[in-house]
Amino acid sequence: MKLMRIKIFGAVLAALCSAPFRAAIAGGLSSDLNAPGAVKALFIDFDTSTALPTPVAEAVTKGPGAAYAGGDCAPVKNIGCYFNGAPAGEKAPLLIYYRGWLSDTNYPGGGLNGGHISGEANILRSARAALDFYGLKRLAQEKGLVVLVTGSSDINVTRQHIADLQRELGYVFPAVHVAAHSGGYIGLSASIDSLDRVDGIILLDPFYSDFSAKLRPWIQSGAACGGFYTPHNNKRYEDYFFTLGCAVESRAAASDHEFYVPKSLNKNLP
Repeated sequence: MKLMRIKIFGAVLAALCSAPFRAAIAGGLSSDLNAPGAVKALFIDFDTSTALPTPVAEAVTKGPGAAYAGGDCAPVKNIGCYFNGAPAGEKAPLLIYYRGWLSDTNYPGGGLNGGHISGEANILRSARAALDFYGLKRLAQEKGLVVLVTGSSDINVTRQHIADLQRELGYVFPAVHVAAHSGGYIGLSASIDSLDRVDGIILLDPFYSDFSAKLRPWIQSGAACGGFYTPHNNKRYEDYFFTLGCAVESRAAASDHEFYVPKSLNKNLP
């Protein structure tokens, strides 16, 4: 009798544990993995119970209204903010950083979520949070860069925005690099055709859609190209981007989607 009760309990427990997975399958992931909505759906394979590395900067965990270390990232209307890490009087290259989707992982306690962030105040604090979390301020100082950070994944940076920033700084950027993280491929895809120059392209696991045709002319013209992908983007990278010849690394850990960004940026910027 005791053995029978143990068997019944085990069967019930197994059924309860498998229910969420059946529900996820029944709900259905997007059958079109190139659709922007597929980005969010794919993240169900990320095990949030796994211990993750400590973020590059902890200031972002203070939440809305906090005094971020990124507060010296100057506001850029409808875009986000910029930080100048170059020594005084020097002409600095530009890095345009298209931030990925906001989540509790990369903006814990921030109260913002998803790929479309609206409202000038929210866009600004989202961009400043990215500056801190992904170590962009330190990167700018170490590399002598101006970093322009978008506050929403779908923001389009135009040549006029760059011209305005050059006018504010008082010089023409000697080089322009673009980096898209995760869902930031939407902003990059919308922007890159309008830019006057692109000297480097950094792809930070953004392979949710086939935007390779947007990159190819710049790469053929001599732009450097590198980055990384994690397992859930493996097939799309191989199907659509492999022939570009970019120096893109394969990373085995799902957590690298967030926490390998600083290292990849550092490796792929001169």
